[in-house]
Amino acid sequence: MTTDGLAATRSVRLDGVVLLANLIAGVLWLAPLAVNSWPLALIGAAYVALASPFLAAAAARAPLPLHGQVLVWMAAWLGAVLVWFGVWTPIDGIAGSLVTAFDLGTMTYLAWQLTAFPLKHLLTWLAGGTPPGP
Repeated sequence: MTTDGLAATRSVRLDGVVLLANLIAGVLWLAPLAVNSWPLALIGAAYVALASPFLAAAAARAPLPLHGQVLVWMAAWLGAVLVWFGVWTPIDGIAGSLVTAFDLGTMTYLAWQLTAFPLKHLLTWLAGGTPPGP
């Protein structure tokens, strides 16, 4: 709180390349899904819309140590697993959903990030910058 009683706002920096690459990768994966199962595509779009700024904010911070980077990726991965757990539990019950959510969450998260990774490099290159190392 400030002295005039108003809450102080703090701006969050986002890495624009990471944000755009993650959003494009999400659209590339969710567009075909929208044709076959629009409810799953909407759930996926909500996840991508929340996880992309999270990853972009983490990327915009000062270089994180390796364990910090791992924690950021694990948090986003855990979000994907929880989304699939919520989707699959009404179908298969809790016990079956744990394994299925772990499998589907891992596969979809990896596919999303493995698509976003080359897009980050491409967008950086198109902007005239030098892409980060591997």
